[in-house]
Amino acid sequence: MALQLKKYTYSILGFLALFAFVLIPDVVFSFFNASFELSSSISGKNIIIALLIAFFINFSASKKTIIFIISLCFLMQATQLAYFHYFGVFYGGYDLPRLLIGEAATVAAVVDNTNTLLVPLAVSFALYLAALVFYLLFFSKTKKLPFLSVLFVIALLVPFLQALSSDTSQKFQPNSTHLSIKNGLYAISYFSAQKIEHLFESSDSSSPETESLE
Repeated sequence: MALQLKKYTYSILGFLALFAFVLIPDVVFSFFNASFELSSSISGKNIIIALLIAFFINFSASKKTIIFIISLCFLMQATQLAYFHYFGVFYGGYDLPRLLIGEAATVAAVVDNTNTLLVPLAVSFALYLAALVFYLLFFSKTKKLPFLSVLFVIALLVPFLQALSSDTSQKFQPNSTHLSIKNGLYAISYFSAQKIEHLFESSDSSSPETESLE
């Protein structure tokens, strides 16, 4: 009985650490940026999304996959908050090429404004480390659900599959009422889908059949 209770305690602690990591940095950021409303980050929809992400991560059995996903979530969260701090909006898929190339002026401006950005990013990093440590520390002590990591990966790929449809571009616009992690996922999904579509279009245009028609 005591052993079973311990397992539940570890599960709850890990779940709470992950939930805090997904939600709290956005809440903290709202206190340091007047353009970002607190009510947006703690809306019922965002809380449910944060709970679902925490649940999938905490009870998934594929350690390497989950470590990658947690790290990706931190990267999306930190970059979205930094971008919002400088530009006043989250970045979308069409902004990613500029971010990947790296504009010196943009980087310099963000660094110059770190006085108020430092706290939210520090909170994001601290909660990311806490979520990672709790997951690894309690991995063998928490009940894991088979195939949950597979379902989680499929769920994360849904926006990408939606982005392959040409009539969903409006859906992938940055939205300040969504979590920074969700905006990051939508941006990466849209960017990746566009890259794949362009790749197929260019391969079709350079195919022998196309050249013979010309």
